Amino acid sequence: MASLHRCSVSRPCSALLLLAIVGLSSLGCQSDRSGSNAYDRTRPVDMKQMPAATSDGEFASMMAVHHESAIEMGRYQAQNGSRAEVRAIASSIVDAQSAENVKLRAIARETGHGNMRADAMMRENAGADMTALRSAGGAELDRVFLTRMIDHHTVGVEMTRKAMPNLRRDDTRRMAKTMIDDQTREIAQMRAMAN
Repeated sequence: MASLHRCSVSRPCSALLLLAIVGLSSLGCQSDRSGSNAYDRTRPVDMKQMPAATSDGEFASMMAVHHESAIEMGRYQAQNGSRAEVRAIASSIVDAQSAENVKLRAIARETGHGNMRADAMMRENAGADMTALRSAGGAELDRVFLTRMIDHHTVGVEMTRKAMPNLRRDDTRRMAKTMIDDQTREIAQMRAMAN
């Protein structure tokens, strides 16, 4: 199975994966020297078994790539959704995660993890999210966005919680706490909108 992106480090990025749950973006990492940390997408994901990022740079790298698919989904929903409240939360997600990505990419570069790119599986899963959004309209588009973004945020929160003990930089730890708080609040808001 193809790796999902390459890191600029020379050792295996054992913790860099955001696993592919059906319809969710996924992310893994392969070093230039080692084999792939491939995820078997035929098996269900136990999020408790998801490995944690082992450093600030690994966390910043994988979260920046994860944010990209949320930003793309959010922009589409903000422009095409039918309900004002769903468009508003989509815009809020785009604004917050775009600002976070500037900081995450800076941390990734500073720590030698700046050579981030999505691989085939990441593109495939992000593409599935966008195909689902583009195939829907009206109230169905709102429902698809809420469902997929709740799932996306849930994985992001779990990734961040698991990484927290391994983060050493104060700025990264502050960002991680903000991400957990903001995305947990947004999950609750989106669940209420979905009902």
